[in-house]
Amino acid sequence: KQDQLRVRPDDNPAKRLPGPDTGDEKALQFLFPAEALRFFSSEDVPLPWRQTVAVACYTGLRAGELAALRWEDVDLATSTMLVHRSEDRVRKPGKVGATKAGRAERVPLESAIVPLLRAMKGQPGEAVVWLPPVSEQARGFRK
Repeated sequence: KQDQLRVRPDDNPAKRLPGPDTGDEKALQFLFPAEALRFFSSEDVPLPWRQTVAVACYTGLRAGELAALRWEDVDLATSTMLVHRSEDRVRKPGKVGATKAGRAERVPLESAIVPLLRAMKGQPGEAVVWLPPVSEQARGFRK
C-alpha cells in the first residue's frame, strides 16, 4: 500500500457496505465412537499413533497442548491433569508458552483413559504423548 497513490485518502466509499459472503460454515470433523474403537484396537496402526489419538480423543486437548503436556502435569491418583502450557507447533516449533485461553486449568480425566495413561507412564521421556511433525499429521492419521 502506498498512501501517495490513494485517490480518496479521507473517506472510504465502501465503509458501510457488507463484506463478501463467507460461504457455508464447515462442519467439525471427528471420529465416531465405533471408528475410534476400531482405530485404537487395530494392530495395523502403530502403537504411538493409537496412544496419541486415544489421549487426544478422551482429553479434548489441542495439538499444541498435547505437545506441551508432561507427566508432571498428570495426576493419576486424582484422575486430573493440569493444562497450563501449549507449543506453537506451526510458527515456532518447540517454543512453549501459555495456552490459547491464557489460563491454567485442572481437567478431570475420563475413567476410560486412566488405565492407558498408567501403562504409558513407564515409557521413557517427559512427554505424555508422541506427536508427529505438523506436516505429517493428517497424512499419517489417514494412512
